[in-house]
Amino acid sequence: MKMPKSEYPYNLYFAIFKEETDVDDKELRANLDYVVSRLPEKERDVIVMRFSKGLIYSEIGGIFGLSRERVRQIINNALNRMGSFTNTFIIRHGVDAFLNREICDSDDIDVLNLRAMAKTALRRGGYDTVGKIKHLLANNHRSDIVSWSKNDRHIRNFGVAAYDELVTKMESLTDNPR
Repeated sequence: MKMPKSEYPYNLYFAIFKEETDVDDKELRANLDYVVSRLPEKERDVIVMRFSKGLIYSEIGGIFGLSRERVRQIINNALNRMGSFTNTFIIRHGVDAFLNREICDSDDIDVLNLRAMAKTALRRGGYDTVGKIKHLLANNHRSDIVSWSKNDRHIRNFGVAAYDELVTKMESLTDNPR
């Protein structure tokens, strides 16, 4: 494997995808900056120090009062987060392309940007695509999906807040046809 360009943004792209890119520097930088800006503050700061400023783990740890191992964990968590479906699409194609793309029934539920607990509950219940969720919402009443009895609960660990979030996200798909 050929070594990637060592400067930002190419080094961060390589860390996420384990491959090089020939995308224009300005475009790649804008896409990565957008995704980095959406990270939690500590992850964002550590990623910037590591990939943009070129600091090593121990130097970053000294700034934040963290061990080298904890810095490594934060970087890995941030890289995993940046490798999600939505962020991957934005990095490779841009924010505008993501906002204007056609959402289809076969798309993974990652396109909905649900909180982790709601997404996990839906996946566990077998609802892993937009189409399956459309079917679920169209053919079931809220009380069938969100029920508090252990015996008849339709989706385990899926409460009222998760249901409301899901409905809002699904409505935004139909309100903004792409």
